[in-house]
Amino acid sequence: MAEHLDIQDPRYPILAADILGRHERNEAEANITSAVRDFLTQTDLVKRDEIVEENPPSDTSRRGVDLTALDTFIEIKRRIGTAGGLNPNPDYIQQLDDYLDLSEKQGKVRMGVLTDGKYWLLRWPEAGPVNTAPPYAFTLMDSPDGWLPLYEWLRDNALEALEDIPADRGSIAEHFGPNSPNYRRDISALTALYRQAEDYETVKVKRRLWHDLLRTALGE
Repeated sequence: MAEHLDIQDPRYPILAADILGRHERNEAEANITSAVRDFLTQTDLVKRDEIVEENPPSDTSRRGVDLTALDTFIEIKRRIGTAGGLNPNPDYIQQLDDYLDLSEKQGKVRMGVLTDGKYWLLRWPEAGPVNTAPPYAFTLMDSPDGWLPLYEWLRDNALEALEDIPADRGSIAEHFGPNSPNYRRDISALTALYRQAEDYETVKVKRRLWHDLLRTALGE
């Protein structure tokens, strides 16, 4: 957690309650977007000049992402699910995935978030099937301290605004290990790059050398 964050600040529960209230009242997407933007800026997750509304994901796109915060696309719907609970609509998933793919083709690998204010879901290029288990998804709870888990989830998983993370095994495994969103996103990006180049002879030679080194060192 950033040192400047005062967890006793009375504004933060109000900001989270505003997001959840707009979801429960089934308000327009623009209203939920406004509440999310206020939460991001007033908790200092991002600065006001680090948020862009209706940002095209590529130079040729005619549509814009609802919010772009730092390097993260945040797409907001009145309801992201086709039924109760965190059951995301495949069309909304595809829309966000398309934005991420367009951005990736222009050299920018981003994280994406699909939300209706209550339910939050992470996506990234080549993410594959939807994963609604933590930390890949988050549900905002109606409680006075419910804002803090949302803040931490956004900070640690969605916005890559990691600060003051201890350099110990547990922290590194949590934030960068095989079960972390950061790891999954980067592995997906590296896999996609490899698939584009795997037929090149130089790549084949280097892979064989790498394989031989591992076999020599590990016996497998």
